[in-house]
Amino acid sequence: MGIPLVDYLIDEDLFEIDENYVPIDLDKREEKNDTTLHPLENKYVAYKTMKQAYGPLFKQFIHGNIDRKELMKRMDHIE
Repeated sequence: MGIPLVDYLIDEDLFEIDENYVPIDLDKREEKNDTTLHPLENKYVAYKTMKQAYGPLFKQFIHGNIDRKELMKRMDHIE
């Protein structure tokens, strides 16, 4: 059509992926998934579960909504 391929790739990141469409490069994987772990690994599931459980608590603590004692109490309750 006379349109160079570069025109379509200006804002796209190109990187190698495995058969599950997960980036091979660990830096790219961390950028996309917040971790270098592969989504099909058991460690990844544990990481995501921990992030879901503790993430909101740490945000509340950092923003001053709860104190250290309350943070520790809620963390013990999660475990």
